[in-house]
Amino acid sequence: MADPAPAPPSTASSYATIQLGQERVPLHEASAVFETPDENGRTPIVVIPTRPLRLRLDLLGAAAGLLVLGILIIGFGGTFLLALLAFVAAVALAVLGGLSAFMVRVPEGTTALLVQGGRHRGTLGPGSHIVMPWVAVSHIVTRRQIPFELPRAEALTSDNVRARIDLLVTFVIADPGRFVYAIAAPDFDLVLQAAGYDAVRGIFRTLTWTGVLEMGHDHSEALRARIEDHVRPFGVEIAHLSITYARPHEALLASEEARQLAIAQRAEAAEEHALAERRLQDEQALERVRLEAELERQQQRLQAEAAQAEMRQRVSQIESETLAARLQRLDEILAEFPRAAEWDWQSEQLGVVRALAANTRAVVQLGHLTDVARTVLATEVNDRNPPH
Repeated sequence: MADPAPAPPSTASSYATIQLGQERVPLHEASAVFETPDENGRTPIVVIPTRPLRLRLDLLGAAAGLLVLGILIIGFGGTFLLALLAFVAAVALAVLGGLSAFMVRVPEGTTALLVQGGRHRGTLGPGSHIVMPWVAVSHIVTRRQIPFELPRAEALTSDNVRARIDLLVTFVIADPGRFVYAIAAPDFDLVLQAAGYDAVRGIFRTLTWTGVLEMGHDHSEALRARIEDHVRPFGVEIAHLSITYARPHEALLASEEARQLAIAQRAEAAEEHALAERRLQDEQALERVRLEAELERQQQRLQAEAAQAEMRQRVSQIESETLAARLQRLDEILAEFPRAAEWDWQSEQLGVVRALAANTRAVVQLGHLTDVARTVLATEVNDRNPPH
């Protein structure tokens, strides 16, 4: 699909302010012109001497004036010394004016182009040079690196989003002769802008709008190479290119930020929901563990109680068996010794009587007289026949 972005304008009025310029000044003023911006804030990159021939007409005019003055002094009867001084000064100025035609001073950081009879005769570097008067200086071109701010360019990305970019280009005029004879400085300004727009469109078509936000050194080098391909025929080399701004329209960024915020909020809500579910699952698992532990404790308690009950039952059974055995043994003893039970009973009664007798404060309630007699009789029997 063709890029619907508008093509770069073809007239200077449609572009931003022209940044590159050239000036026409006398050769001896070229150095000051290269150091001083013009009324538009531009520093010229090319100076064209207003007088290709380097005769100092001002000095020659002054010499002619002094010569006329000396003649007038002699004609009106003036002093000879004064007229001589006028003639000497006129000759000195004439010599200086004539010698200036042989001297060419090239400002620092520039290159002077020489022509003779309309044909290019070579170049001169910075410094003072002796050149024949019939060889003229046609142009003085700067050799310094020239910064050029490409006005904001817009183009569509590969996902059809319009993005903007600002570029700062630094270039040098590597071949001054090819440059000045092929194009004027203001026209090269337009060519450089057009080359920048074309390079931007080509690069943007390979990027998404998020890729525009991530443009780095590799993209800067790609843009520099594309622009240099356009301007190399004019003897210009692109020394450096910096991307100072590269973003889609703010409305798109605002909507994308809102979308990202909504996604983040949904993700946060989902995370909170998942966390709540995990918390509920953990609580349920903990409750299950608690119930299982409680059930296990109850089961252990019931088992312990059952074991105790079984033990008590076993003890009771043993006691019952023991009692039955004792009763059986007692029955056997009673059957074998019928008087032994009565003897034991009487022994117990005697022990009670003795205890009562030892306690002077005890009150004894007696029953039948036979009990008393039996007690006394048992005492006597015991005393006479102690048990063996």
